[in-house]
Amino acid sequence: MPAEHSPDGVNRAAITVCVILATLMQALDTTIANVALPYMQGSVSASQDQIAWVLTSYIVAAAIMTPPTGYLAGRFGLKRLFLVSVAGFTVASMLCGMAQKRKRRLSPNRPAR
Repeated sequence: MPAEHSPDGVNRAAITVCVILATLMQALDTTIANVALPYMQGSVSASQDQIAWVLTSYIVAAAIMTPPTGYLAGRFGLKRLFLVSVAGFTVASMLCGMAQKRKRRLSPNRPAR
């Protein structure tokens, strides 16, 4: 008789795969931003100082969201927080990729010129 997987084992494997894929997605996005900086700089005619804000914004966003993560996980639950975070990250990455003008990438509240 073949050994059956317990539901806990299947859930644990699925959770592990999801967390690994989300971490990989974040690392890949950061790497893409680093590699694309020279192209982005040329396509939007930005100076080195202006284009450096792309990576600075990644660091600032991570620094701002690290402290409240524990509170949010306790308030809404780990699963819900994880799903909302991955969905938000995906949408924000998609919008950044679609931006064509420097003003849209660096300050979303101002209209692009």
